[in-house]
Amino acid sequence: MISSGLVAAVVFTVLALLVVLHFLPCIRELQLAIAKGTTVASEFTPPARVILCLRGADPFLDRCLRGLASQDYPNYKVLIVVDSPQDEAMPQVENLLKEYGEARVEVLIRDRLLPYCSRRASSLFCGLSRVPAEVEVIAMCDADAIPHPTWLRELVNPLQDSLTVAASGNRWYAPTLLNFGGLCRYYWNALAFRAMHKYRIPWCGSLAMRGDLFRDPEFQECLQHAFSEDTALAGFLANKKQHATPIVSLVMLNEENCGLRNFWGFLTRQMLAARLHHPHWMAILIEALVIFAVMWILLPLAILKGVTAPSDWTSLGWWAVGGAIYDLTVLATIGYFEWLVRQLLWQRRQQRATPYDWKRICMAAPGLFLTGLIYPIAVIFTLFIRKHEWRGVVYRIESHGISTLFERDKFAESDAGQNKSI
Repeated sequence: MISSGLVAAVVFTVLALLVVLHFLPCIRELQLAIAKGTTVASEFTPPARVILCLRGADPFLDRCLRGLASQDYPNYKVLIVVDSPQDEAMPQVENLLKEYGEARVEVLIRDRLLPYCSRRASSLFCGLSRVPAEVEVIAMCDADAIPHPTWLRELVNPLQDSLTVAASGNRWYAPTLLNFGGLCRYYWNALAFRAMHKYRIPWCGSLAMRGDLFRDPEFQECLQHAFSEDTALAGFLANKKQHATPIVSLVMLNEENCGLRNFWGFLTRQMLAARLHHPHWMAILIEALVIFAVMWILLPLAILKGVTAPSDWTSLGWWAVGGAIYDLTVLATIGYFEWLVRQLLWQRRQQRATPYDWKRICMAAPGLFLTGLIYPIAVIFTLFIRKHEWRGVVYRIESHGISTLFERDKFAESDAGQNKSI
């Protein structure tokens, strides 16, 4: 009879190989970008608008605003949609307007609240309604992203291909404060990075769309029922047999800090967005159920059996071998990919992430293990969610979308800055 531990070791090995195979295209693209050296300025610069939707003052908002207002792009304007005149972000927005003027910056207070979508989707809808007819491209940015001077050129460049309707960069999370919440978000983000590239899922924190897409009445109808714009856009494009082109070299560094409680809120929001809109939701759910069965049922049973029956320690040993193979392979793959990311950031932007130290190295394996415990619980938890709070707004989850239950007078500071990714 085949040992269950031996089967587990084989399964762990296969899962580790799949992670490597999914990362390989991203690794190759980064290696190619590094070999090319500094970015060559693209001559494809159609009239563009950059839309930034704000609710609350994110930790790096000032750097985000200045980065958007100082792009190396000849014909663009920044349209900032603020949730309300009393929003905490208004002082920084007003300072930017004074410094750069109305020729570069336009400020819009959200003038409508759509009944079946998030506040952010309502703000985006309002912003799109103000885009002039001559504008050919709109770009979106999250308030926790810090755009470098050539960001817009790099983002728009793939759209010169007439078959490309959208292009997207991605986020690389690297917290400055080392704790298990930050490590869990780091590993989740890294594994999501390769999945978003594989399935061509856009990230609205760094996204460009052609005019025929963002002006499409069907897309605007989709937006009016969106909890998260990027997963809604992914589903919309999948129905149209289209996709957003991923730009691996356009990686945006995010250095926010995150505790376990904030990570849980962030993760459940991402999984809820996936449940509502993601074209590959069933694959995500099945994968999470498999991980849940391994981490929360089979592994505890193997440990219990090994403790109570010393003769079964061989099976438990195979479990340990399989887990070690998976952990070491995934940690090495993510570590090499991050090394490439750091090279690219320094080469093209003179930007450095928080350096490694022995404490982070020692916490790496426990952090990955903890991520594996939390992730499937979050996915399963979203199956039963009937309401969710995001930046002080409590939403009711309904069959046709979402609706607002109520809004707090002042949303928790700990939630500010937690923008979406998938």
